Amino acid sequence: MDLFGESINHIQCGRVRAIRHAQIEYNSTRMSTSAIVQQLVIYGLTQDGQRFRPSDWAERLAGVLSPFRPAGVTGGPLTYSPYAVPTLIDGVRCVVVDQRLRELEPLAWKFAYEFAQDNHLKTGERSVGRPLAEE
Repeated sequence: MDLFGESINHIQCGRVRAIRHAQIEYNSTRMSTSAIVQQLVIYGLTQDGQRFRPSDWAERLAGVLSPFRPAGVTGGPLTYSPYAVPTLIDGVRCVVVDQRLRELEPLAWKFAYEFAQDNHLKTGERSVGRPLAEE
């Protein structure tokens, strides 16, 4: 049974202290694990090492994913989502796709992943720390 199911049982039994203890445990676990963000990096290089064309592919892909944003975050029509950002890594055009996009909109994540697979692009994963206040 998960912590929430246990909490319901504790409420029914009147064990308020046990509930608070479980909530503190849950929150401390959640805060310690959420400080790391997984990211998918799609490189503008094919599996055989050729540069991917057109040269603005990263901006186009990030543009398609721009509507998918965290709740409460607004952006103008010409801004990228913080979950899909074009960038240069070691002189290679890339798009960094945040794992939180998968939670927000699984089809958008699937689109980005399949774009890389269909075009035989190199991909990688990386973990990046973020401030705990971003919850």
